[in-house]
Amino acid sequence: MKFKNAAFSVTIITSLLFSSSVSAESESSLETVNEQEGVVIQNKLGVSQNEINEFITEATNEVQKEKLTKSLKGLASYSERIYDYISVEENGYYFYEEDASHSKKAFFVPIDRSKSNIDPSIDAGSVTEDVYMKEGLISPLANTGADLPDGIGGRQYIVKNGSYISTSATIAAPSQVSRDSNENAYTYTGFMAGANSADMGLMYDSNVGIGSAEKGWKPAVQINGVTTNSSLESPYNQVQSSNAYLAGSQATFYAWYNYNMKIRLKIDGTAICADLGCGNSADTPLTTIVTSNTSYNIQPSSFQKWKVLSVVTGDNIGKNKSVFSNIKVDGVPVPSSSFPAPDQDYATVIRDASNNVTISVTGL
Repeated sequence: MKFKNAAFSVTIITSLLFSSSVSAESESSLETVNEQEGVVIQNKLGVSQNEINEFITEATNEVQKEKLTKSLKGLASYSERIYDYISVEENGYYFYEEDASHSKKAFFVPIDRSKSNIDPSIDAGSVTEDVYMKEGLISPLANTGADLPDGIGGRQYIVKNGSYISTSATIAAPSQVSRDSNENAYTYTGFMAGANSADMGLMYDSNVGIGSAEKGWKPAVQINGVTTNSSLESPYNQVQSSNAYLAGSQATFYAWYNYNMKIRLKIDGTAICADLGCGNSADTPLTTIVTSNTSYNIQPSSFQKWKVLSVVTGDNIGKNKSVFSNIKVDGVPVPSSSFPAPDQDYATVIRDASNNVTISVTGL
């Protein structure tokens, strides 16, 4: 399918997804039903019917592939989980969900680029640097390295060629996370490949669940170190997702630098609700796929290395913890020789004999 080919790099903060629990009045003004596909649609981008159909076809095909893969692996829950498929167009989000009750929704909603969901003081550095930890400012093996203006944390590079990385990440429980006001904690993987880099994983959110009374982790992807604003235009910013991955649980990350020419993230884990608006608060398996709308077509010859990180933004304040286990490239366990010395700033990075990586961030 053909999306508008954005000429800029994008930040995808997928906490900006949309609640299914809008009022009846809002539903009548925002939603139309695609009778052929049985999909409830919100189209506020003026996307053509052909493009809507193409996106829904692509999303449903990807969901069916995931169901088949999980069925062949013998996962009994494959038909009783949530599947989210997300792409970012130049002016908004394309989002598709099939929830645990098999209800289907597709959203085409604008982004307000005058606002940012990330502290503007964060300096992402050049295009080959990490989003929250500026390259070259972290002292390897230092318990308290250089004073980073961007944040604190630990980073483990993995120098191993391959088309994708996978790892199971034990994400922090609420008691293991703290941060200053207007700052946040992140657990993610990613890659560096010449002029391209990506950070892909989860962002902590303390206002999720019914009544925004729970804490959890939401998908977040940044491509090429550019913080592009991703707030929704009013009134859509009032119907954001209440769902999130369960804090203290285990999620599995899969990251590709070239999946049909696009950058792609997949997360398998457990959500705190069975739908976007948390109308059903039962813990439910959730598969999220996030894909770039731009075809970067990164070649193996430009690929450099993978990475796993646990960070907190801000000035040396906060804590976070992530355990990355079963680290594989192209489905094969990564050998010890592929792990160089880690980077540590107010953090400890420990790799055990099985090459599991534990990153403990302990700021002031």
